[in-house]
Amino acid sequence: MSLGNALPQPVDASQRVSVVERSRPSDAPARALSAIVREAETNRLVGAAGMRAACALTLYGEHRIAERIARSVSAHVLQAGLSGISLLERAWLTTGIYSFQGTIPDAPATIRAIADTMVEEAISRARRNQAHGLAALVALASAREYLASRHTVVVDQLTRTIAELKKRWRPRLWAFSPEDLAALTSADPVVAAHALSTFLPFNRSDRLEWAACAYRLGRRERADRALARFEAQATSADFECPLLASRYLVANRWRVRKFFDAIAPELPQGVAVSDGRAQAVIGCVRAGDRVLEVGCGKGRFLRAAREAVPSATYVGIDLSDVLLAAAPQSIMRVSGTLESIPCREQCFDVVFSVEAIEHSANWRACVEEMLRVTRPGGYVIIIDKPHAAWGWLPCPPWERWPEDADLVPILRDQCDEVESLPVSYDGMPADGRIIAWRGRKKS
Repeated sequence: MSLGNALPQPVDASQRVSVVERSRPSDAPARALSAIVREAETNRLVGAAGMRAACALTLYGEHRIAERIARSVSAHVLQAGLSGISLLERAWLTTGIYSFQGTIPDAPATIRAIADTMVEEAISRARRNQAHGLAALVALASAREYLASRHTVVVDQLTRTIAELKKRWRPRLWAFSPEDLAALTSADPVVAAHALSTFLPFNRSDRLEWAACAYRLGRRERADRALARFEAQATSADFECPLLASRYLVANRWRVRKFFDAIAPELPQGVAVSDGRAQAVIGCVRAGDRVLEVGCGKGRFLRAAREAVPSATYVGIDLSDVLLAAAPQSIMRVSGTLESIPCREQCFDVVFSVEAIEHSANWRACVEEMLRVTRPGGYVIIIDKPHAAWGWLPCPPWERWPEDADLVPILRDQCDEVESLPVSYDGMPADGRIIAWRGRKKS
């Protein structure tokens, strides 16, 4: 999606160097993702940290790798047992296996085996205000359907614990951990918001967990500062730590989502049908087609396409519910991401994105998802700012601009007639600052 008026206006050539110096493309999310994928390929992602990594990978479209890790971790738990595994790690395992239960054999039995070893300890820790007690209770409550007759005591204790926090919040009386804060954010955001202001993360890993909670609780500016501080200090070795990389990726995903929620009022509502970006899409749409825009924002390009070809069916997907709420009601609006399109295979005739892929850390997953939901003979169109034009606009810290080498090989793998052409935009000529990559899926 285009940032439109939400960012400063374009700069002329004489100013471009200074803008590039202030705003370079960040590869931190992509580096963190690549590090976890490399670890997964060596089968070194095990235990609770491996499960956390699997959950982070799903956010960025690496579903096959994530499911393989989850199955491996679950199988190892059944085989090796839980000796030496902390309460917090068991809580992570419970939550992770529950998330992947559809792809893990014997998931219910595994969850029951883990839960049976942690119920009493979780309750005891919560009653004594000890670290990880709340996190364990929330993990157990999320999978309470597998606790048989014991789920009532877990839910009751969780309710009592949160009620006590509501009645009297005394941070010095609670050995709070970032994991407890994350659990409380899911269980009771009101109490969590109070806890957030009193919890002080002591290390970089804790700060990442804290930042993700802060985003979820509406403290975006503080979370931005925490994440920027981490990125300024991070080394290559940091991203080789699966837990640190996983926490960073989760926080980054929340950062992107909350960024667009915040700037929604400033983003443009419409675009001229004659705009080159709109024309690149409209030229592929026929009467009766099903058309999908991924990262649709307020749906302005779908609106323009519908004006030109009203008999087609239009669907828009975005990760920001705030932006989706502003899209035309004549368009079917769906919450989702570029890396995980919530649609079945081969159900659209035209699939496109406009200035959206630049916000992803996994371009390959984005393009492959777009291709997956496109029918044979249909068109995939990616419209974005190219890497060669970097410096034309200031950008948010995670943004990267693609080039032919990033997109064309992926398109050619499943498409004929692959091309990349400059297009006009916002009354400006086709000067190379906006490129349309297009391919027709092979029949």
